[in-house]
Amino acid sequence: MMDFQNENSSNGDIPLRNSPFEDDVVAYQFIQNEETLKFETQLFSQKWFDYRHLTPLQATRLYIQAYDEVYRRHYAQNIDHTAAKYVRTVNIDDIFNGLAAPESSTHKKAKMQFTACWHGRQMADLLGMPYEIYLDLAFEYRLRYWNRNYLPQPQHLYSDWGQNKSCSKSYAKLERSGNA
Repeated sequence: MMDFQNENSSNGDIPLRNSPFEDDVVAYQFIQNEETLKFETQLFSQKWFDYRHLTPLQATRLYIQAYDEVYRRHYAQNIDHTAAKYVRTVNIDDIFNGLAAPESSTHKKAKMQFTACWHGRQMADLLGMPYEIYLDLAFEYRLRYWNRNYLPQPQHLYSDWGQNKSCSKSYAKLERSGNA
């Protein structure tokens, strides 16, 4: 089995470039839906220009890092400011450790989180938005109707097309005001 860990992943850095072949192997191994993978070719011309040099896996890593930052910020705003820095969110190392061990109890959760982050990243790419802005808008929209004691997880931030239309409209307003 291929080692999914990256020597730079634990300190939060995106590697300069993994082998695109290795990234493709990871994608095909854990993203089972062929339509999801074919969709990547359509996203290249629409994704935020700073992300166009990244492979889909590198972009998903960056999305997960942005999710962590945005989650903590919203946790501080909505739940507990002092505890926000201690909150454990989705972690790329935990996901890859779970994916690399199919017999482990964490494999199913890791696969679900990886797929959810992949789909969320694709939605941000489709809208042509930086990941942090997309996630911030998605959290704001989702929290309007959120009646739970925890914040939305990655799988809650991309599935609602109405939410993504809302993000698109909000981002258009940001662009017009010059803040994007």
